[in-house]
Amino acid sequence: MITRLKISIAVMSVAVVVVLVLYLTGAPVDSTIRPGPPAWLSADPSLPFLQGLQSTDQMKRVLARAAIEDTLSRHPDARRTFTRKELDWLEAATSSTDPLVRNGAINLLSAAGAGGARAIPCLIAATKDPDHDVRRVAGEALARLAPSDERVVQALTRLGSDPVDQVRRQLAPAVARAVGRGAHRLETLLATLRREYPPVPGSHGSAPASPGLARPPGK
Repeated sequence: MITRLKISIAVMSVAVVVVLVLYLTGAPVDSTIRPGPPAWLSADPSLPFLQGLQSTDQMKRVLARAAIEDTLSRHPDARRTFTRKELDWLEAATSSTDPLVRNGAINLLSAAGAGGARAIPCLIAATKDPDHDVRRVAGEALARLAPSDERVVQALTRLGSDPVDQVRRQLAPAVARAVGRGAHRLETLLATLRREYPPVPGSHGSAPASPGLARPPGK
């Protein structure tokens, strides 16, 4: 019964995100669409994401931020190659006056791999953002991008004492994944976080890797 419920929730989540992306791209919603692995995960999804974040329509910014977060929560190791122009915009967007844009930009930078490393100073600054949700995603992004960088270790350690429970709680699995990939300098922080937030039985603090945000050949 519980297994069937979990499957139903997962299928509904995928269906909702597919509809969100169709809305962001302006594509008509086809009533014949069936839930399944969304094609846009391997079909250059950053385009509708960026369009959504850059939109003057607040609802599109809200949906873009939600779609980005949903993708990375299910595929935390997803990667995507961004152009220099895209990286320039994303880096500048981490200082946007709109927390939705800051949040979405930080999450996309976290999927940029080596390309996102240039934004580390901006991401470290974002760990001091007045919006706790921006601080949360900044910590997760740094744990993905450069967990062994001394500047990052210091920033994440500071974030481990954030006054908002959600920030610390969400940082724990991100740090666990980083330590699992060899970021041993974060082991002390992980031990501290695990004392407050023990891992859920059956959870390893990580999710299956996905090529979800990879740019298709020829793009």
